[in-house]
Amino acid sequence: MKVIDMRRLVIKLGGHIFFSNKINVDLISRYSEIIRELHRRGERMVIVVGGGSYARKYIEAADHMKASEFEKDYLGILITHGNAFLFATALGEIAYKPIPRNIDEIMEAAENKDKVVICGGLVPGQSTMTVAAMVAEALRANLIINATDVDGIYDKDPKKNPDAKMLRKVTVKDLRRILGEGEFKAGTYRLIDPHALRIIERAKIPVKVLNGFDERNIIRAIEGEDVGTTIIVH
Repeated sequence: MKVIDMRRLVIKLGGHIFFSNKINVDLISRYSEIIRELHRRGERMVIVVGGGSYARKYIEAADHMKASEFEKDYLGILITHGNAFLFATALGEIAYKPIPRNIDEIMEAAENKDKVVICGGLVPGQSTMTVAAMVAEALRANLIINATDVDGIYDKDPKKNPDAKMLRKVTVKDLRRILGEGEFKAGTYRLIDPHALRIIERAKIPVKVLNGFDERNIIRAIEGEDVGTTIIVH
């Protein structure tokens, strides 16, 4: 298939697919090959890497030490920076270094057409999905891909409900109802938090939520195949 002609692509790599009980070195290596392939095709990308269970373990430890929510969030951000640097190391010479740590640095780095930009969290109180949405809006991206640990978005939590049905398409309004507002503390952000949804809605950037354990799903999404769930924006 012909690749969609894109000016910007933002890929959110969920921390749990790479950094769970152990660091999934094999999957990181396979993803680095996919990103190199897209880079050779001329795709311009910003990759946002999550914290995974490692970040949660640090946050839990900090909680025992009576850390504030700000301190726990900041600690989680530091872990995402380490994860992003590890992924950049896997990419080698095409990765932009040093890892950008704020939106100005990301925008400046993204102007380098020869490099792939990788980042982690930016500001306490924001999920890395919010970072991905904010970066996509700032750079006027054509698509956000959220590679996570489920096949897509379900009508209810598939980990708790065996009869949950995956949705091929969902509106932002319906997604708000499915996810609910909930409580958002350090290390407990859901698939897509309300702040990320607000940015996606106002920027009108389509989002693909897909299973990140199969790295080829990234290619399938870009080539327009019916993979995962598409969040519809108008």
